[in-house]
Amino acid sequence: MMPAIDQSTAESAEILTAWSSLVDALRQGLQTRCEQLGKQGSVTVYSSHAGGPLDQEQLKAVLAPLLSLIAQHGIERPLQRRAAKKAAAAQIAVTIDCVNDWFFVRVSDDGTQVRNDLIYAVASDLSTELSRLLAIGGNFTVEKSSARGMSYTFSWERRDTKLIATPEQDEQSSAESAA
Repeated sequence: MMPAIDQSTAESAEILTAWSSLVDALRQGLQTRCEQLGKQGSVTVYSSHAGGPLDQEQLKAVLAPLLSLIAQHGIERPLQRRAAKKAAAAQIAVTIDCVNDWFFVRVSDDGTQVRNDLIYAVASDLSTELSRLLAIGGNFTVEKSSARGMSYTFSWERRDTKLIATPEQDEQSSAESAA
């Protein structure tokens, strides 16, 4: 006879399955973008907190476009990396922590240091997500590593409010403002 699984155990298993799916989607998105650009890269996710579905949705909304931009602007092609005495595949680390109801997401790469004008382009391409992040009191910083690569840090207070809006919500708010 199998032991009964309580609801909290089932919910935890569901969260971990969704978390695993999110990490796989981020890895696949980076891999696809790198292949399109003739580059190689891998992402490793370190997390002390898997979060619930809303947390994961917010993380994906911020991380997916950032990883794409890192692949485009911050990762060199394999021959350039070898000439710089680096591994052919770039390494990207995503660290996610939740401390006192604040999310801290740091994305670091071992690629080239991005020029300041491209940093602004990254922020511009992330403008929708950044606007929502900053609107709820969040922060976004970009740092050039003293050794190699870049670090991008997002932080926001964990709330029941969505950081991102679904297409349906965007349509609804557009209809409300038109009325």
